[in-house]
Amino acid sequence: MFKKIIFYLSRILSISLIIFLSLFALDVFNEFSGFGIILPLIIHLTPSIALVFVTLIAFEYPLIGAILFILLGLGFVLLVGLSSCAIITVPMVFVGILFIINYILRKK
Repeated sequence: MFKKIIFYLSRILSISLIIFLSLFALDVFNEFSGFGIILPLIIHLTPSIALVFVTLIAFEYPLIGAILFILLGLGFVLLVGLSSCAIITVPMVFVGILFIINYILRKK
């Protein structure tokens, strides 16, 4: 039972994190209109697109995905700074830890 909870929780939280990060791209619609919105929207969705690829990797290879989630979280700290990134970094690292636990439980 615990195996299934960790299995699904890691996947649900990773998808929820992608949706949460994608919400930040909605501010583009206030500033741009028409075809001028495409490039800023792609730029704002780049972190979400990267997380989609990491999540797809983690679905198949949990250990590699976990390492990538943790590295992305720590890389975001280095990029933005420690004071303003806890709301994004902590969930990334937490999802990475869940995928590590999933990997360990799958091995048993």
